[in-house]
Amino acid sequence: MEKPQEKIYLRKPSLKNLYLDPNNYRFIDNGKYEKVSDDIILTDAIQKRTLKFITGEKNEGITDLLLSIKTNGFLPVDQIQVQAIGNGKYKVLEGNRRVAALKMLQRDYEFSYPIGNLNPDIFSNVPVVIFDREADGDFYILTGLKHIEGNRKWPAVNQAQLVKDLVETYSWDTEDIVKALGSTKTKINRYIKTLSLIDQYKKSDFGDQFSTPMFNIFEEIIKKPIMRDWIGWDDENKRATKPINNERLFSWISKDEILIAEGDDERYEPRDPIITKGTDIRELAKFINDEEAINEMEKTRNISEGYLRSDRILTDKFSKSLDVVKFQLGEAFQVSEYADEASKEKLLEIINRVNGLLTTKGYSFLLPKHNIEREVHEHFTNTKYFKSINIEKCKKFENVEIKNLNRINVFAGINNSGKTTLLESIYWLSKQNDIHAFIDVWRRRGKFNQINAEWFIDAFNEEVKINGYVGDAFTSIEVKKEEDTEDEFNKSTYLKTIYITAKYNENTTKSEARIFADKEYQPYFKKIVNVCNSSFSSPFSLQEKEDVLYAHSESVKYKSIQKIVDFINANSDEDINYIEQSTTNAGVRFEVNSKEFDVSKDLSAYGEGVQRVFQIALQFAAAKNGILLIDELENAMHYSLLEEFTQFIQKLANDFDVQVFVTTHSKECIDAFVNNDYKNDEMSFYQLDTSKQQINCKYVSGLTLQKMLSKSKSIDIRGKREERRDV
Repeated sequence: MEKPQEKIYLRKPSLKNLYLDPNNYRFIDNGKYEKVSDDIILTDAIQKRTLKFITGEKNEGITDLLLSIKTNGFLPVDQIQVQAIGNGKYKVLEGNRRVAALKMLQRDYEFSYPIGNLNPDIFSNVPVVIFDREADGDFYILTGLKHIEGNRKWPAVNQAQLVKDLVETYSWDTEDIVKALGSTKTKINRYIKTLSLIDQYKKSDFGDQFSTPMFNIFEEIIKKPIMRDWIGWDDENKRATKPINNERLFSWISKDEILIAEGDDERYEPRDPIITKGTDIRELAKFINDEEAINEMEKTRNISEGYLRSDRILTDKFSKSLDVVKFQLGEAFQVSEYADEASKEKLLEIINRVNGLLTTKGYSFLLPKHNIEREVHEHFTNTKYFKSINIEKCKKFENVEIKNLNRINVFAGINNSGKTTLLESIYWLSKQNDIHAFIDVWRRRGKFNQINAEWFIDAFNEEVKINGYVGDAFTSIEVKKEEDTEDEFNKSTYLKTIYITAKYNENTTKSEARIFADKEYQPYFKKIVNVCNSSFSSPFSLQEKEDVLYAHSESVKYKSIQKIVDFINANSDEDINYIEQSTTNAGVRFEVNSKEFDVSKDLSAYGEGVQRVFQIALQFAAAKNGILLIDELENAMHYSLLEEFTQFIQKLANDFDVQVFVTTHSKECIDAFVNNDYKNDEMSFYQLDTSKQQINCKYVSGLTLQKMLSKSKSIDIRGKREERRDV
């Protein structure tokens, strides 16, 4: 087909002449979204609604941009792309979040609120790229490159609608879209078919129940050939052709009602959907052609009952297999004294197979490393905690001694000054010979679900040596990577062995782990002993599901969960009633019950700031009488919340006798700890100085910093820049 030639112009219009796009594809999955006609796009009401869609109730939708722009000024890294709509006015096509952030900062500026390093001249000269109306189709291809195949992907329903518009509104054919986006024909066609099936659903008796989260259900129907056959899917006309089966399927994914007769009385009783998520379709596909199983599912309104009716014999077979394994292992235990080196290899193979089975079935929390009983040397109190730590050797750190540690310890520094490494070092020291904890830090830093052995061995290229004092007790840890000289094991994919030696006063504990390229590492130890309880929070690495669930259970146990919800009520969202743990097909999640919504919403639907506050606060109960390490505390958090949250952290630390280690590169965060005026005598501040090609840790007490800030608000202990004041 002949595509229009795109015409691009450069301009610098005033911010007031840039109008947010109320029909932006990012809004499609918003329950309050309705398509807006062109003649009312410029009205104040529509623009205010669009701004609220983008920013969120408390600016949580643009917190990252506000912080970045105020810190670095406006950097035109990504183009703001607009379309002329007459009279010198423009509709924003790409860059709505950036324009929204500028509008919020302009509002702050007009009220004389601080806007950081942003030059206010930007408000009258915003660099934009103007797309001619003829090039609309080409523009949406550029949008698709970023939000369908790029690094800022939209949800599937938003992606699908863009593809459908390219086909129906701009007459692009599938081949052109595939080539332009660098996507696959399968994906593009699946989106078009899914929306076509949704259109059929909307025209059915259940159509008024459609909501955007249901997109995944219809997409799974289209993905499964057996499901397409059952509804008689016609690829050419893109519609289901078996009306009876189609209506039946639609009834399973919808709320329904049944007539109940009791004597002369009749009433209709509502029934919830049988199918509520895409994974249910995968289960249904296993027995969709088994009428007896379907009838059982409809009778019980339970998809699992239908599955059991169809494949019960296989369930029994699996159960009996487990009984046999259990019996045989019992027999082996009775004669375990005759085990030899070859037996160890066989047992490890069995363990790996069991681990694989547990992972496949979603029972990863039962894996051995999570069930190991760990002893602790100390239960920290308000007088007994880490007094000093010396990082002899760890990555960029060499003989860095940290003295005068207190209840709250804040480490400030610019990016890449070693803040995360410092927290990891303290964490490793607290974990002593916990080989799993050591390897897990690397796995999380690499953002792997399972440790990538070759990456790990390459990344961990130097030994680690750390020591410190808990009260008068000396503790240390040494970790090194060496070749295992033992001959009696299969070395075909063996890489290296990690050795840990930990000491606490006169107690020495050791552990080791053989690392293999093609399988799980093999740990060996007699027992694991930690210095104390410890927990680690970072916005940059994977958070262990088991850790979060444990923290939640401890928060419920010690009744701090209500304090957390109360804090969020008072400072972020006053409509939240409670946050509770729930089990779904996607695993264990946290659901938020709010006055604002009729049904609970997943915590992930709320801003990153609320999520971070919730997760950090939960961990205090898990770290009771121990330490909590928080990396980049200010990340995802609006600066206006910092003063209240830092005080909340200090109060929780006192409630649970937790010693806290925080890193930050935010002056607002540092000042918040001081200005919240809560027990400044229990705080120590440190500057990580890298100016002399060697990391130095400079100390200032909380009370001293308070006096410094009272004399000059410009005092900044982060270092590096000339305008900042060294401690």
